[in-house]
Amino acid sequence: FFFFFSSRRRHTRCREVSWARRCVQETGINAEYMGIQKMTEAKNPILENQVKEINDFFKYEQYADPQTRDKIYLSHVEANERSNVISKVQYLLALFLHKGSEYVGYFSADFDLSATSDKIFFDFQGKQILFYCCNDEIVPAKDVFLKRRVQVPKKYQKEGHNKIIIAYRNDYATNGNGLHHFVDPEDKEEYVYSNFEPFAANKMFPCFDQPNLKGTLKLVTVTPNNWEVIGNELELATLPLTNLGQKLLDLGIPPIMITKELAESNYKFREFKITRTISTYLFACIAGPYDSFESGRAKEEGYPPMRIFFRKSLRKFVEPYVEEFFNVTECGIKYYELSFGYKFPFSKYDQIYCPEFNSGAMENVGAVTFTENYVFKDPPTEETRLRFTSTILHELSHMWFGDLVTMNWWNDLWLNESFATFISYLCMAKAVGLYKYRTSWTQFLKRKDWAYGLDQAPTTHPITTNVENTEDANNIFDGITYMKGASTLKQLYYLVNHEAFCDGLKEYFNKYEWKNTELKDFMGSLQNALTRAKSSVDLDTWTKQWLCTKGLNDLTPDFISKEGKIEEFKIIQEIAVNADPVCRLHMLDIALYDKNFKPLIEKRQRVEAKPVTTIEIFKGFNTPIATYLNINDFAYCKVHLDPTSISAFLTGLNKIEDVMTRLMIWQSFWDMVIDGKISSMVFLQLILSMVPLESNEFILTGALHFAETATR
Repeated sequence: FFFFFSSRRRHTRCREVSWARRCVQETGINAEYMGIQKMTEAKNPILENQVKEINDFFKYEQYADPQTRDKIYLSHVEANERSNVISKVQYLLALFLHKGSEYVGYFSADFDLSATSDKIFFDFQGKQILFYCCNDEIVPAKDVFLKRRVQVPKKYQKEGHNKIIIAYRNDYATNGNGLHHFVDPEDKEEYVYSNFEPFAANKMFPCFDQPNLKGTLKLVTVTPNNWEVIGNELELATLPLTNLGQKLLDLGIPPIMITKELAESNYKFREFKITRTISTYLFACIAGPYDSFESGRAKEEGYPPMRIFFRKSLRKFVEPYVEEFFNVTECGIKYYELSFGYKFPFSKYDQIYCPEFNSGAMENVGAVTFTENYVFKDPPTEETRLRFTSTILHELSHMWFGDLVTMNWWNDLWLNESFATFISYLCMAKAVGLYKYRTSWTQFLKRKDWAYGLDQAPTTHPITTNVENTEDANNIFDGITYMKGASTLKQLYYLVNHEAFCDGLKEYFNKYEWKNTELKDFMGSLQNALTRAKSSVDLDTWTKQWLCTKGLNDLTPDFISKEGKIEEFKIIQEIAVNADPVCRLHMLDIALYDKNFKPLIEKRQRVEAKPVTTIEIFKGFNTPIATYLNINDFAYCKVHLDPTSISAFLTGLNKIEDVMTRLMIWQSFWDMVIDGKISSMVFLQLILSMVPLESNEFILTGALHFAETATR
């Protein structure tokens, strides 16, 4: 099937067809089921009188891995050993998706080896191998399939091009990882979908399951006639199973994969375009009798084809929100293309609601999957709507940051997720057409509580961690990975400014398209942008302060006034509980308030990485009734209040117009209770005086939660 691209691939294709016919010879089949009797007689005389009738090809070997109970993972060392010698990976995957509990797969992998090695294997947590062929050598599966790995024996390897062919049988997953199977309790229809991050592609098919061994995938499926199939790419062809023999041979798939049972059933064949070079955890296959809506946007408007898929029984709940779903996606595409300096990188963009989904969503290339918790059976609250919008934009941003350019190893999973979280909220705040989501930063602030809580616990850890294996990668999806990382990127964005940040992103995506990168590559592009902008900010120092240490800092204003004027204004930086003893560079906004709680001044100020920073610009200003550090929430820190501000906010907090600022001041009062800076009685006084005057849902929910905790 790769014969279109090179002379080597033409040779490969011939060998695939040859092997397909050889397999017929060795195993036998009733060719009449495939309508290929005349074809084999006319085009392959060698097969005459050698086609034997057997009931089931899949009884040929059926070897199961005897050691499946042991927990198996891929170490970083093993991944490096493979990626050091393997390149130019190309997969063909044919999935025969039966109803019920199991399916059959036919898989081939073409790849180059710079040197032979006894460390080459495919990850595979499958049920049975039916056939194994390595560079034209048929090898008993029992010799290569053990401990959820399929070895590539060194004696059969070659420097240069190699080809592995595997036929296998597997059970559908029921835990959400791999190829998950679900039966709709309402109409009894069956649905399957893949979910792979970080190490579950190998639960669906054999592969080099690591992010830095990118490859192309040619997907072919055989499914019940009424099923839709969604892959990473657009469909090339949809055909009935009759008279399919030549088509399969052209693809390098032995026609004997179509059993008598399939041939006599109402099943359908689909062929998809070859993907771009992507990581295995981003491959996708979603199938079932899905219903769908299609965007009416024309390709000429610059959008890829877009569809939304869902179970048929959910149509009445999905339909009211379809227009909004498409609008958010379209506005996100335009904003990201402008900010990233790179057009949408894939041929289409499908979004699919999946039952029993393990997380919020997954950024499969061109086929993003979502939890059905986002199917609104009742009118959603503003907070729920904002959360869903941020999820749509989070996954969309991964098409560039994660899919087009992918982390080299799971050490940088935090960057992958943190960037998508931060940029989704930035998009909501800035993109044309998303005006009703402008309160997004308020929700971002609320989600930061997740990070603040974990970052002050004894179990806190730096944002960057050493992920030794894929099991560790499974365990680092936490509030520090997502929200502290996103918060520090928001701080970085404000430190370098919008123009330089976007300039760095444009360099990053264009320089590293279709490649794998590390944190230093991302920071290098931003540093280059800062150099072009003639900025003195040193991102190496920033990285060490923020990403390689744990915990956070407490910031407190301290000022002296004389005759109604500020004489000296300082910011005191302290180390929070359970944090490393590090002062950090902060860029934040400071507000001074008059007696009506209107800002006297709001200034973007740099807090140096030291215990005391003097802010000269405030010298000579009228003494404020109150002060607040970090309005607009660009910094990641705890803000403590000075005594004057505490007294003022106890009676006038409701007069501050900005909702997010009020929410942050509530949080500061609570932090000071927790840190022993004020008593819980002071906090209860704030509740009694301010809650009756507060109307915002976010603030009331948080204040009442704080009150309940304070009175225990």
